Amino acid sequence: MDGTRHSPRRAAMAATLVLAAVLALASCAPIANEADETSVPTPTTTEEPSPTPTGTGDNGGSDGPVDPSQQTRRSGPAAEYGGPPYGDQGVESIGDGRWCAKVGFFWDGDAPPENVTFTIDGIDSHPAGAVTASTERCSDSPEIVGPCIGFTMAPDTPFTVCDLLVLATPSFAIQAGVTFRGTLVCTEPRFCDAAIARPAEAGPEIFVRDPDPPQEDPDDPPAEDPETPTDEPESSESEAP
Repeated sequence: MDGTRHSPRRAAMAATLVLAAVLALASCAPIANEADETSVPTPTTTEEPSPTPTGTGDNGGSDGPVDPSQQTRRSGPAAEYGGPPYGDQGVESIGDGRWCAKVGFFWDGDAPPENVTFTIDGIDSHPAGAVTASTERCSDSPEIVGPCIGFTMAPDTPFTVCDLLVLATPSFAIQAGVTFRGTLVCTEPRFCDAAIARPAEAGPEIFVRDPDPPQEDPDDPPAEDPETPTDEPESSESEAP
């Protein structure tokens, strides 16, 4: 048989085989956008910000502002914060706008609970700003324990006298009153509450006075009123016609 007569037929068969091979390979390839059912997705994590502590908690954080009634250290006017009553034991002017005041502190039979102390931190001036106080001593009397500023009273402290150096400011005039401020320290808040609830009063103010107040000018004698001219009385005698 002549080979030239069968060449077109062989070419067609070869093309058919090539096409079949291409289709077979295409059917075995994975679909590009189809997810592999056997694959396990990689988990993703998102970091969350740590909470900001706002108060005192089990781990030392903060849960909010501290309630003053839960504090074991409270400061302010002695009469309002459980401090001891006090009284004037004598005030002496020592010149140059200075006074040495002896002040007695006592519990007056109503001492606060145990584990409570009160320390004198300073004074309040009445009127405000008229005087200040120093931590220096101003008396050498044997009964004086030391300066009042910084003095601490405990529940078992007996009647005690301290000295207070009071200094006039430029706004001082004639006299000024002094009361005390301090800090109450307790081992537990309930002790502070009990100390403040005591029916105790601070006592009267400690007064300092100018030993040489300005003298008032004596009143000038009243000025004499100028004579008021008066009409001369009419003559009782009638003039003759």
